[in-house]
Amino acid sequence: EAADSTGFVGLRRAIFSTSDEPEEPETPSMNVKVRAWTPDTPYLKALDRADAKAGKTSARDAYFAQRPSYHTSPSFFLDCAGWFIAHEDAEFGIGVLTNLAELRIEDAGLLRVMAWRLREAGMLEMALVALRRVLRLRGEDSQSHRDVALVASEIAREAYAHGDKAEAARHALEAARIYRETALTPWARRPMAIALFAVEEYNVLKAWVEARRWDEPLEIDYLSDKLTGVPDCDLRITLAWDADETDVDIHVTEPSGEEAYYAHRLTSSGGHVSEDITDGYGPELYEIRHARPGVYNIRAHYFASHQQTVFGPATCTLTVYSDWGRPNQTQTITSMRLDREREMIPVGTASYGNAPEPTDEDAPGSSLSHAPIELGMSPSEVAAALGVSEPPRQDGNGRLRVWTSDSGSTYIGFFEDGRLVRLLERMSWGDERLMLS
Repeated sequence: EAADSTGFVGLRRAIFSTSDEPEEPETPSMNVKVRAWTPDTPYLKALDRADAKAGKTSARDAYFAQRPSYHTSPSFFLDCAGWFIAHEDAEFGIGVLTNLAELRIEDAGLLRVMAWRLREAGMLEMALVALRRVLRLRGEDSQSHRDVALVASEIAREAYAHGDKAEAARHALEAARIYRETALTPWARRPMAIALFAVEEYNVLKAWVEARRWDEPLEIDYLSDKLTGVPDCDLRITLAWDADETDVDIHVTEPSGEEAYYAHRLTSSGGHVSEDITDGYGPELYEIRHARPGVYNIRAHYFASHQQTVFGPATCTLTVYSDWGRPNQTQTITSMRLDREREMIPVGTASYGNAPEPTDEDAPGSSLSHAPIELGMSPSEVAAALGVSEPPRQDGNGRLRVWTSDSGSTYIGFFEDGRLVRLLERMSWGDERLMLS
């Protein structure tokens, strides 16, 4: 069995095993706040001006006035759709979004981005139609299968909540079948990571089905006795993207200040980051079963891409689950476009326990992020980009300079002829990562 042979199931059982544990009391609440992504474009500025002047109708007119100039640009439709949805004109925004499918009807990346934005807007049936088209186009990618199963399972939950048990059963059975196939197929690319996601999500779906009351018995496809158990957790975060041959990394800073990411995958609090996926669509995952009270800051690091998409380098979708795998599971979704390699984007916060509900001020900003840094910068330009005001420590000839940020990270710059040739970041607990070279 593909998933069982990876060793990841054993690791996950060690972290999330529930076999010998008593039923836990109701968990504290998790408040999630994601940052709205607002690209700096002339057409969105025109919508802002029109909306401020005369409201919804004027904004729609501004959209139609600009559409002839941008009618071949997928980013125009994606960004405008997001604007209208965020400004409580979801019906019009979804109409704008569906223009994407007409531009390049056989572009899997474009369809995937459209599907995730539809999912974010709550239009799950439309998202599923688009993802089934992606599956037909890119059936060799395990992620395409997992995407369909994920949205089908979400439709099942929504349909059941609205009393449509027949629809819920149909989508639950479809999702379970695809999860099972994804978990057990020996994929040529990234077999371990996606199989693990499929196993976990299959088990959560199976437990949800078994806890519901159905008009007729609902039998979920059998997976394996070795791959059973629900790895429920307080907080689960997934980050996926639309561009193949692309490396985007999830970074989560826990309330203690410890940062979980690909080079520091297991934190002292029990937080865990999945396998680093450097050449595909993701997803990457952070999860912690027993979250400590406080604020969890979430960032996406656009490390590198070897493939340009119709939207630019990469479009990412972040899904934050609280009480994942439990009856009170909830989720929050947001999308963003990453425009520059090496860019670190603050995307949201999750506040747990007695911590106050997160605000915009809580979201990771300049103290946890920095402006783009490029090779060839001078020491003063690097310091300005890092947002570090204190003078650096340096060696005798000025080739090595060291800055310490307010967040506890240390940046080590190597210079030749006064220009940056290499930059390292040393975390507060001692790990180092190469930022530029």
